[in-house]
Amino acid sequence: MSTRALKELKISDVERIVNNEEWNPPFYSIRVESDIDSLGDPALWVWVVYDVNEVDLDAAHQAGRKIQGLISEAGDERWVYVRFRTREEDEWADEDDEDAEEDSTLCLADAKETAPKTSDEP
Repeated sequence: MSTRALKELKISDVERIVNNEEWNPPFYSIRVESDIDSLGDPALWVWVVYDVNEVDLDAAHQAGRKIQGLISEAGDERWVYVRFRTREEDEWADEDDEDAEEDSTLCLADAKETAPKTSDEP
């Protein structure tokens, strides 16, 4: 885990930096998320969505390295994880996320109904 504060750009600035480049094949969309990685360090996840059925692995690898370099050159010191999906995979992932949120909401509602009442509750 890092003990010093890292320089961090705004998510909107990171997205603008990546979107200002010409990509081949072109990206359908880019989503950037900030969180803590498994080591406890601040990190960025860049989700690149292609509008093709198959992604050339060499092209994706080169794009990933370029994205990491662009963000680093702009001054952001977080580790950058770059992930690639096709448009179809991204739609499936969004559906899974929505299902997980619904399941989580249901579990919380169930827990509130079955939780024992404390002495403060009527």
